[in-house]
Amino acid sequence: INPYTDDVVAKFTLATEEDLDEAYRAAAEAQKAWAATGPGERSAVLRRAAAIMEECREEIADWPASLGTPQAPLVSSQQACAVGKVF
Repeated sequence: INPYTDDVVAKFTLATEEDLDEAYRAAAEAQKAWAATGPGERSAVLRRAAAIMEECREEIADWPASLGTPQAPLVSSQQACAVGKVF
């Protein structure tokens, strides 16, 4: 719900215990492969993720803006986070 307009922005279905168990198993399995990945490949994956976020920056920034949060501070904080954590 947008706190400024009370408009319903999105509806979500609650996950079941089975859904959570399945998600946990999938994450645990994926972590094994990630742990076996070397630092160079991990770095490449993270850099690609940062590039995708940069390409979609305006769209990503619009998500919280639709909930009433000003856009400009979000874009700059996302960029600072990406630069500080990935590069």
